[in-house]
Order: sequence, then C-alpha cells, then structure tokens
Amino acid sequence: MDFQTEMQHKDIIQGFRDGTPIAMGYFAVAFSLGIIAKQAGLTAAIGFVSSFFTRASAGEYGVYTLVAAQATYVEIVAMCLVVNLRYMLMSAALSQKIAPGTSWMHRVLMACCVTDEVFGISIAHKGYCPPAYTYSAAWVSTMMWASGCAAGILAECCLLRSLLRLAWRSTVCFLPLSCPLLATTVMYAMLLLRVLC
Repeated sequence: MDFQTEMQHKDIIQGFRDGTPIAMGYFAVAFSLGIIAKQAGLTAAIGFVSSFFTRASAGEYGVYTLVAAQATYVEIVAMCLVVNLRYMLMSAALSQKIAPGTSWMHRVLMACCVTDEVFGISIAHKGYCPPAYTYSAAWVSTMMWASGCAAGILAECCLLRSLLRLAWRSTVCFLPLSCPLLATTVMYAMLLLRVLC
C-alpha cells in the first residue's frame, strides 16, 4: 500500500470515528421528523430518500409541513432554498480548508456533504481537510439520519398509542400526589364511565 492510499484509509477511518457520535444524534432527531413525515402522508421509503438528500431538520420540518398543507412545488423549493442558505456560507468557509490541488469534483461533493455538524468536524480537522474524511463522516451520519426518519415513519402509529397510554398512566399516578380531592373525583368519574360503557 503506497503512502497516499494509506493516508486515505486513515482519513476514512477517522471520518467514520468522528461521524459516529453525530450519526447517533441524527437518528434521534430524524426519528421525530419521521413521525411528522408520517402525519404528512409520506411512506418510509419516501421519507428515507427525502431525508437522505435533505439532512437538515429545519428544512425537513418545513417540507413536511408544506406537504401536509398541500403546498405547490415552487413553495417547497423556495422554502428549502431560504432555510438552507447557511450551507452556502459553510461551504465557502470549508473551501479554505481544502488542499489547493483538490479537483473541482471533490470540492463540489464536499460542499454537498455539509451539514452543521459535518462542517464543524471538517473545519476543525488539523491542516487541510481531505475529501475522504468528509465523505466518510457524511456517509455514516447521512445513513443514520435517513434511517431514523424511516424508523420514525414506521413506528409512528405504535408510538403514538404508547405515548397516550404513558400520558394517561402518568396522569393517574401523579394526580393523587398533586391534588388528592381532584384525584378522588377523577377516579370515581373514570370508574363510573367504565361501568356505564
């Protein structure tokens, strides 16, 4: 293995290592966006693809909200451009950390990989930021982001039922502690409803 190949291998491993904590956080955020996407009528496959290419919570939330409101494509594209303008600035800043001999193709692809967190670790990379580092960090985080959205879509119906049961149980458990008289009244009312229904 020559020196350049060895360095690329190290950059890829470092990118995966630095991108993994980002990916874990992305999964949780994208899961909640998946619930919103399901309510907007998206399938898990469409949610995965849209999350794979968007990778921005504000942009995705805006898109899913507009899809649910049956907005036009022009409105959706305009909203995405405005919400994601910051990535143009981040890409310009990241271009200063790319080695002078790097091809335009790598520069464009690195700009497409920019998210807030991937930008942060790429800009903090010591010396020039190699494309392999940014690609691997972006790949692992993007796959978890898209998977989180799809998982949220698939789990939406079961999760909502579970959350309603949890909220009900929490209310029943903590109501007697906060207001015993109200709790007693509510308990008798619930018992009466069960008997009548």
